[in-house]
Amino acid sequence: MRWIYELSWLWKSIGIFILIVAICEWCAALIYKGMKKHYGVKAAISVAIVAVILSAICIFMLARTPMPL
Repeated sequence: MRWIYELSWLWKSIGIFILIVAICEWCAALIYKGMKKHYGVKAAISVAIVAVILSAICIFMLARTPMPL
């Protein structure tokens, strides 16, 4: 049971990744709708990959800064 608590950072990170990808996909869909273009699968996959990479970089940068007690 203790290993579940030790992996809590993983579940939080996955939740943050999913939230950021959903927000980026929604924004990209609105941009494509505004440009009156078709939002295809290739565009959706590329937006998701970029969003995951950027959110991973942000999480790693935030994890390096110490939290004040």
